[in-house]
Amino acid sequence: MPGILKNTAVLLVVFAAAKWYNAVGGVAAIQNGEGAVKELAARTSDGTEQVQVPNIAEATKSAEENLFRKFWQNHNKTWTVRATGGQYDCRHQEVQSINYTAIELKVYFKAGEHFVDRERFWTFGENGTLELISSWFEQRLRVLYRNCNDTCLVVATEDWERPFGNKSLEEHCDNDVRYDDTAVNISRPEDTQEDYGETTEESKELPEIPQEIKKLYRSKNITRNGRTQEYYSCVPFQWLIVADQNKDDVPSDCEEEYVKAIQDSHRIDMQLYSNETCLTTVARGSL
Repeated sequence: MPGILKNTAVLLVVFAAAKWYNAVGGVAAIQNGEGAVKELAARTSDGTEQVQVPNIAEATKSAEENLFRKFWQNHNKTWTVRATGGQYDCRHQEVQSINYTAIELKVYFKAGEHFVDRERFWTFGENGTLELISSWFEQRLRVLYRNCNDTCLVVATEDWERPFGNKSLEEHCDNDVRYDDTAVNISRPEDTQEDYGETTEESKELPEIPQEIKKLYRSKNITRNGRTQEYYSCVPFQWLIVADQNKDDVPSDCEEEYVKAIQDSHRIDMQLYSNETCLTTVARGSL
């Protein structure tokens, strides 16, 4: 997983300026933050610091429409009860702080018999997305479904990463899919009854990637710090996130929408939450 986001100028300004609040209200924090941002901009107008001051009105309007922000404003603790791909069991999130442009989540998951946690800073992106950005990795989440009671979300995630070496898109993603054997639903040579004849042991471990999976591979150029590089995204993930009070009784409409969302995903559906496993696991510490 990528590290904590620390180098986004707008995010740093807002974290320093806005009064954080824990999943309640929001208008007061925005108003207080506006004055503090203007004050900070005045202090740095001599050019000693290059600070990008956000447009408060535009940021506020965009945030108010962001379904992720609306969801986590109402729920301090949520659980990812089902997900596609190689995810950790008992994954859940607790809101540490939130404002009109970003959210800080502490993410817990099970490692052995214990919970470990990692803090993550996310920004509310364009078109209602949630974004986690590091120097080599970007993850973007978008809402596929939100129920009318605001107790659950079905989410699609896109992971974009900068490949190591000079691998092509197909080489990079083929390797990613082949060795992600707990996450991608493909037929593997060792699972079939075919006669491989003179094939080597090494070739048996490299399953053929179906064309319907290869069609999901994508690339794009990302410019950061004045340098443009190509990033790859292989097979998307889907998550089913519910409010803490609904973890043992997941709303049926969200279950149905999640099942629809994963029909063509080619990733393996995983049940991450169970009462007997997750509620008996003890905390161990942070990573």
